Amino acid sequence: MEELKKMGLTINSENRIVYIKNGEIFHYSNGKELQKVSIHIIEYVEEYLKSNLKMEEIMIPFELEENKKSKKVKIFQSQNLYQNEDKLLILVQGSGEVRPGIWTRKFCVTQGLNRGSMIPFVENAIQKGYSVIIANPNEKMPKITNQKVNHLQYIWNEIVMKCPAKDIYIVAHSRGGFDTSDLISSDIKGLERIKKIAFTDALIRIRSDNGYDILEKKSKHWICSEKPLDTKLKSNGEFRVSAGTLEHSESTPNAMESIFKYFDD
Repeated sequence: MEELKKMGLTINSENRIVYIKNGEIFHYSNGKELQKVSIHIIEYVEEYLKSNLKMEEIMIPFELEENKKSKKVKIFQSQNLYQNEDKLLILVQGSGEVRPGIWTRKFCVTQGLNRGSMIPFVENAIQKGYSVIIANPNEKMPKITNQKVNHLQYIWNEIVMKCPAKDIYIVAHSRGGFDTSDLISSDIKGLERIKKIAFTDALIRIRSDNGYDILEKKSKHWICSEKPLDTKLKSNGEFRVSAGTLEHSESTPNAMESIFKYFDD
């Protein structure tokens, strides 16, 4: 927050970026300004997750030597991850420069953190009794063995398989759909614990019969469409519905309430 204040900005009670002097909504003037504010927003969101929502910052892979910590990748997990025996929510963002806790940097700046960040998802999840893991597939994780596993598969093997949650739920946006597809297409252990997956305007590539089975029986995909939110759409195999917007970045915040309702059903 201090860095934002140096720019004459703060975040108001509605999680919007505003000018300190008059409380008016901030509007960036060029890409360089957007980039600068976005960096500070990422820092703010990460601190909010830790301070306000009691999420723990974890560095992976665990096997990497401590003196090589700079090469590790940051993720977040609930403090009650290893005590919650009920349900776990895994959040997987899209590609680009977004970092854990962020769905879209631009929306954080232009529409506020309630639309661009994962804060509302985490708050809802905590209220509903979930433990939470926030993945970070955009930062390249160093190879530590000859084992061919991606970021999400590593989290599954080293963290999810050691936590007691009976049911596992996943929200995967955009390129995060690839990581989730690879996970459910693999022969990794414990996939039967997946209860439901919510894809939001995601890229999906299924490579196994088991993956197709999970996709068809345990997932729902909110696709960008001009049709009203939750309107059923034509699809081949997967259950597709409208995200109620034609804007790719809006698909996840638009669908949030519908996603939790789907998980609760």
